[in-house]
Amino acid sequence: MLPEFLDPSRIAIDLFNVMPTQAVYLFTLSRIFQPCNAKAFWPVSLVSTALWAPIRTLVPAPMLLVGGLFFMIGLPGLLLRGALFPKAIILTIGTIFMLCADVPSALLWSALTGNAVMDYDAVLNDFPAHVVVTVFHLIVFVLLMSILFVVSEKVSLLHSAKDEVPCDAWERGSSLPASFLWFPVIQLFLVQITLTFALAGIKGDAFFYGSLLFPLIFSMTADGYLLFGAQRYFDKRLIDMRAEALEQQATEYLASAVGVQEQLKDAARLRHDLRNHLQVVEGLCERGETASAKAYLDEAAQMLKGS
Repeated sequence: MLPEFLDPSRIAIDLFNVMPTQAVYLFTLSRIFQPCNAKAFWPVSLVSTALWAPIRTLVPAPMLLVGGLFFMIGLPGLLLRGALFPKAIILTIGTIFMLCADVPSALLWSALTGNAVMDYDAVLNDFPAHVVVTVFHLIVFVLLMSILFVVSEKVSLLHSAKDEVPCDAWERGSSLPASFLWFPVIQLFLVQITLTFALAGIKGDAFFYGSLLFPLIFSMTADGYLLFGAQRYFDKRLIDMRAEALEQQATEYLASAVGVQEQLKDAARLRHDLRNHLQVVEGLCERGETASAKAYLDEAAQMLKGS
């Protein structure tokens, strides 16, 4: 007899639940940040997700928390280009969007079947309802990730740091304070702990499902505020850097202008000296003293060479 996690029906249900949503998540991330290796990004991401999907429901809540953070944050973060801070923000918001899609889907499942928990027996007994809920979950998540993509296209902070940082470089990016980075990381960890342990112990209270929306909405609002606050900081830093560059250029131009002015003075003195030399040579030639004129020219040439 096959182990429980190798049951073909369980595997099929797990893959049906996880793979479409994860594909949407990864596709959106690959549009916002360039993969380090385009050929390896999809096979590594999808195969690892397919291996995790059948066993995630069998592990205790702490392992589920660690595995969820790795496959939603850690692995995509390693496979995508970009500075650490922009990736942390986008991955955090994407993960919270995934949780936001889970809550209304759980409410819909409870309304259609009367079951608060979507276990394997309930899914097999009400498979048409499970299909409806899964498609609904996917639609909600696609809409949320579309919003994330549109917002990311309008935030220059992400464009400035998403491609130029090598994949083996762990830079914060954009000269942002380290406190900006710690906020989404700690926030996501706390939200994941709350939801993972809460959902592990839920017994059928629909009101409890609804109440989960409040921390998620609060988290999304805080992340949005953080993102646009970081954008304002980045814009100010960019203006300051441009002002410093312009000031440096102005200093260099002034120094160059002083040098040019000195060269013009030297050229004016040289023209004056040449004019005097020509007058002397002209006077000697008029008097027929060509030998003296030649000697004077030789002397003047030596003087010019020496100067």
